[in-house]
Amino acid sequence: MRRRQHGFTLIELLVVIAIIAILAAILFPVFAKAREKARQSSCSSNLKQVLTGVRMYSADYDELWAPDWATPSGVGYASWMELAGPYVKNQQVFLCPSAPRDPAAYDGVGGPYRVAANYCWASWLPFDYYNWWGTAMFAGFPTGSASFAPGSAPPWGHYAGPEQSVHPSAAALLVEGYYFTFDPVPGFAFGSAATCGFDPSPNPAAFFRHTGGFNLGYCDGHVKWAGGDDFYANSLDSTEGAYAGYPCSPYMHHGQ
Repeated sequence: MRRRQHGFTLIELLVVIAIIAILAAILFPVFAKAREKARQSSCSSNLKQVLTGVRMYSADYDELWAPDWATPSGVGYASWMELAGPYVKNQQVFLCPSAPRDPAAYDGVGGPYRVAANYCWASWLPFDYYNWWGTAMFAGFPTGSASFAPGSAPPWGHYAGPEQSVHPSAAALLVEGYYFTFDPVPGFAFGSAATCGFDPSPNPAAFFRHTGGFNLGYCDGHVKWAGGDDFYANSLDSTEGAYAGYPCSPYMHHGQ
């Protein structure tokens, strides 16, 4: 007697497909999170290399740190990446693997720019009292630029290099954001400096790209992840010395 062979019924096939769909819905976010964690680790390694290069630059120039931009030739504006680049020897290290390459993703406008770096050297933001994205506190970076004329800075202002930072392990020097350049420009590996920033309001996803936060590079050379919302709102630290007791960012606690 010939035995009949039975295949799967339609109901059985639908049940199997439903189970596969449920497993995919559970596992895909896990895989995506694991992939982003790997990118965050790669970004942290990049930032660590960049910080090492900046410190090597400083050692060669009597503890003077690279300015946000300079005009060495009078033809264009050399970015801080241009100055630190020879010590890093790899332009790709200045880019976060999770960051967009389209300038418009950061400021909503874009322009004739190149995203030359995703680590913002914000020396134009001196340590001072700010309404920091809705939270009033002391915040800023240790290499304050020419915002104040020499001798006219506020008494709490500290414009020494990161090596002289009062709290190097709590003073962020590089924050994930964007640095745009005009490119190509003869004689400039990274292009001519255009603009930079880390204001997340146009598109928070472009800035809080590592599970809701970003990596910070500190004056003492270490790299640490920070939650984006906490970075802009945390004022739980306090100033010290003659101007003690004022709310201060624990991520940018440079001066007193």
